[in-house]
Amino acid sequence: MELIRLQATFGCLDEAVLEPGPGLTVLTLPNGAGKSTWLAFLTAMFYGIDRAERKVRDREPVRTRYLPWSGKPMAGTVQLRWQGREIVLQRTSEGGKPLDTFRAYDPATGRTIPELTGETCGLQLLGVEKSVFLRTACIAGEALAVTPEAQLERRLSNLAATGRESDSARMAAETLAAWKRRCRHNKTGLLPQTEAQLRETGAALAQARSLRRERLACQAALAERAADGPPDSDLEAAQAADRAAQAALAGDPPSETLLQLRGALSHGGAEPVSLPPALESVSPGEILPAAQRALEQLSLPLPRWGLQGALTGLLLLLGLGLLLWVNPWLGAGVLALGLGALAWTASVFRRRRQHLARRRRILEAWQVEREEELMARAVACRDGLTAAWNRQVLLEEVRAFAPDVETADQARAAVDAALRRRETASQTADRVRTLERARWETGGETAALRERAAALAAREEALGGCDALEARVQQLEDRRQTLLDRERALTLALEALEAAQRTLETAYGPRLTAPAGAILRTLTRGQLDGLVLEEGRVLLVREAATGLTRPLSSMSRGTQDQVWLALRLALSALLLPPETPLLLDDALLTFDADRTAAALTQLRQAGRQVLLFTCRKLEEPQ
Repeated sequence: MELIRLQATFGCLDEAVLEPGPGLTVLTLPNGAGKSTWLAFLTAMFYGIDRAERKVRDREPVRTRYLPWSGKPMAGTVQLRWQGREIVLQRTSEGGKPLDTFRAYDPATGRTIPELTGETCGLQLLGVEKSVFLRTACIAGEALAVTPEAQLERRLSNLAATGRESDSARMAAETLAAWKRRCRHNKTGLLPQTEAQLRETGAALAQARSLRRERLACQAALAERAADGPPDSDLEAAQAADRAAQAALAGDPPSETLLQLRGALSHGGAEPVSLPPALESVSPGEILPAAQRALEQLSLPLPRWGLQGALTGLLLLLGLGLLLWVNPWLGAGVLALGLGALAWTASVFRRRRQHLARRRRILEAWQVEREEELMARAVACRDGLTAAWNRQVLLEEVRAFAPDVETADQARAAVDAALRRRETASQTADRVRTLERARWETGGETAALRERAAALAAREEALGGCDALEARVQQLEDRRQTLLDRERALTLALEALEAAQRTLETAYGPRLTAPAGAILRTLTRGQLDGLVLEEGRVLLVREAATGLTRPLSSMSRGTQDQVWLALRLALSALLLPPETPLLLDDALLTFDADRTAAALTQLRQAGRQVLLFTCRKLEEPQ
């Protein structure tokens, strides 16, 4: 991939344009001119902005740190060449979400490239995740050191183990460990939970079995002490009265229904209203619409005939005067017009009389004298008719259990009688229960045994019952054995995988330190010729002249930066696709002139596009 043209409205950049060339491009910019901003902009264009990022100490999240100083919305475009074709990446901000809207398109045709999305663009074009890209391709002077990160560790481990980034032995080990932790992890996990449930269920089963034995003993004692004499006469009489009372209730509705009927009948005694002729055979719901239609008829304007009459008289008089004294022919014409106006006036007068007659008929049909009384009359008729209908409905409900009811008073009397029958039946039932309880409670020992048996049965039921608990214990035993077998299998698999991983990781050091040492030899003009990664990943530097190794921490700041740059370039070669560009921000700040020239030579030979931002003029290699 090759960057062609960048345009950014991002932080201090206000529609700034950058056009890097192929190979190494050195961009000398003063402090505050946006060197770090260009790196952050490119990262945001490829990977988007994480809206979940929060402020850490004094470091603001990207979405606020790089808000455009100009006040414009954050936006940018990146024109690049990828797999032989040119592509434009465009991100804009909408709805207060910086760079949230993404589009990738062909600049020649304008067609969208569907395989590139805002979420997958960076991985597709650069070949690595964002975290790996920041730790390999983005090299800044203040952060040259190679810091650990999950994705970078995974890729390096895979390279050391198999030579391929896509393999994931460590991920497999982590997955197996997670499965094992799920089986048992301290006091959590499926196995401890199952064992705890087994202990609880076993204790409940033992308690339920003890309760059942005690309950069966109580029931046996009750059977021995059951009363063997016939019921006394009071109980027989009460039972007979109860049967009679229950028989008398046949067909009666429940007490709640009877109470509702009595309340409705006590409020439904209004006298029925007489309906006017206009409302014959009209339901209550149709009364107000009929009244509205009648009011609309009454509100029609009354035809006026005064102006027509005056005009007619004027034409007749004018025509008669012209006929007699001025011009007979003109007079005859005006007189003919007057006769036509007279016929028109007569028609208007006739329609006026018809309108008045229709108004009178409407008022008579509604039995009111004025138009203003009609709606009140309609409301009264509706309420009266509704009350009558409600009374009829109530009577029908009462006739369901009292067929001879005809009037509201009879209905109230029938409801009261049914309520009295209900009360009598309730009293007889209470008496039967009282006598039966007194009979069964004869003798304190029998009553105590009965209560004890009931309590034991309730406690046993609350525990779940012996049969259900026995089935649950068996189920938990089977599950525990299955989890134990799984835990043993996972332990063996982890041990075998870790042994294989330790054997394979012996290649970890050479795969990283060999290319990094060659780069370091170039950067130091042969003064340092190798790196050694010891146990625990302690980094040592080897001097070419003596062959001695020294800890990196004992070297100067400039030498440490050169070692880290060599490691970064080696990591880029191992982990990044060859077309992924490198972005360096003041990475050579601590280098002297000789090593700066060597570093520029190394960057020119990197075989990929390199953007080097620097705040000072660099000496070009000779």
